[in-house]
Amino acid sequence: MEKRVSGLFIPFSRHSKVGEPMEKNHVVTTQKHRVKRTFFDQKTGKVYNSIADIPGTKRLNREALPLFLKIGYVPGNETLFEGIQCLPGGATIEISDGGWRVVEQFRYRDIVDREQYEGLPVSELIKIGGDLFLKAVEGLYQAHLEVIVPLSGGFDSRGILAALLEMTESRNITTYTYGTPGTLDYDLGSRVAQKAGTRHHTFDLTKLPFTQERLERIALLTDGNAYLFHPMILTYVLDGFGTGPEYWVGFTGDGVAGSHYSPEVSKNLNEAVAKFFFHESRSCNYFPRAYYDEEWKKLLVQESKYTNVLDIDEDLFFVNHVERYTTAHLFLTGCTYFTPYMEDSFVRFMWGIDPSLRRYKYLFNTIMYTRFPDLFSIPVKWIHYSSRKSMIQFVQWIARLVIQQGLSYAFPKYIPRPKTNYIDFDRYIRHRSSLRAVLLNNLQDLKQRNIVGATIVDRLWDNHQTGKANVAHTLLILASLEIILKAYQVEC
Repeated sequence: MEKRVSGLFIPFSRHSKVGEPMEKNHVVTTQKHRVKRTFFDQKTGKVYNSIADIPGTKRLNREALPLFLKIGYVPGNETLFEGIQCLPGGATIEISDGGWRVVEQFRYRDIVDREQYEGLPVSELIKIGGDLFLKAVEGLYQAHLEVIVPLSGGFDSRGILAALLEMTESRNITTYTYGTPGTLDYDLGSRVAQKAGTRHHTFDLTKLPFTQERLERIALLTDGNAYLFHPMILTYVLDGFGTGPEYWVGFTGDGVAGSHYSPEVSKNLNEAVAKFFFHESRSCNYFPRAYYDEEWKKLLVQESKYTNVLDIDEDLFFVNHVERYTTAHLFLTGCTYFTPYMEDSFVRFMWGIDPSLRRYKYLFNTIMYTRFPDLFSIPVKWIHYSSRKSMIQFVQWIARLVIQQGLSYAFPKYIPRPKTNYIDFDRYIRHRSSLRAVLLNNLQDLKQRNIVGATIVDRLWDNHQTGKANVAHTLLILASLEIILKAYQVEC
């Protein structure tokens, strides 16, 4: 079979296998959302499914380094490694003459039709959306495969579990939750599992050790593209369940639903880029928050499969943040993942409705608690959906969280903040010796490389340990850089 692209006849039947030598006019097809990533190595002229598989000495990409230090990951197609690119998702790519070019690219504008849902009442849209989501899950589900669903306190994972329960019994589903006891993600995830009756496992991050071995391991499993301390827990998950099961992940239900949607759209690309960097660096203290280098803009993908369907701000967010940061925190090389929220049928619907219905995730949230009332009777973060029936329950729930939040500030060593995202690194860097030791050791080693000034590292560490400033995120980025350099034996 041959397909004419840009005047060339490319033999699609000769798709090269990953890691094999490439001749001219050989093509590879990449996974649409980079759940499974594909890398091109200029030195060998080959493609690989993992940076860890690329042979030879790797060198630090000095152009990408400042951006990694600023936001904690490398966006776009570049990596921290010189001459190694992460190929665009959903593309047919020609490999030739030591380089690559896209010859065919999937684009959502080819499948999204806003006229299809124009004028329909919300009640009908809720039914359509619920049916489409169930069909997306049903299309992926295979009864003979082991099903594992990570659960948090939010919508995405709970919606997947609720849909799966309509296709199989709860005893056939394994769920797990990780985080800090006393926080919403940990406690609500466990409550959902208990109500559903699944085989549930919990990973208490306040007890599991952070070790150099596990951090270097997660660097290799995530292709060394983002800071490592959050996804390190996945090494424990992998030890517990292995690579055999099918992992059902809520990637990226929030984004599809509209978590990044705003009616205040940037007027042009420069404004959108400035907004992107401002948002991405809000937790980093290494650079001033509002500052960005014009050269960094070149590393961003500025037109993608989302262009002309999503607004300019969401377009930048999806192709640069979601596909290069979120994927590194969710998807490990060698594992198989199902991502029903990114199935074309459901995405076509969510991005085909009136955009205003995506504001605050209104329609998506309504679909979930309307279609699956049993599991969504349990609160979702700060929201208690049974409040639609009982205002008393709503007030009691909010009062409980407000009280816990206040007590967490009064007694930070003993009471966690309810909205903590898995683990409070600000607190544990100060009070947990094993985490503090591995962090400090890597910061000390990083200082010897002359990548970041030793005085800057010392000042950040001292400010954090004395409580002058919360620079935990910056410290985690700096230590992660050193761990990545060690794991891949990178020349600087």
